[in-house]
Amino acid sequence: MSGHLSPLKPMRSWTQSEAQDLRKRAVILRLENGDPIAGLLWAGFTPKDLEE
Repeated sequence: MSGHLSPLKPMRSWTQSEAQDLRKRAVILRLENGDPIAGLLWAGFTPKDLEE
């Protein structure tokens, strides 16, 4: 079984290094599609902050 899982080990480091970039790209896409809340959440505001 470990022989089948060993090819996935490099993916673990890839996801850690690329996760931030992928989140940034997703936020930019949401902003381009007209979702201003995405930008505010990415900037560090919490949903509770946005309610006020």
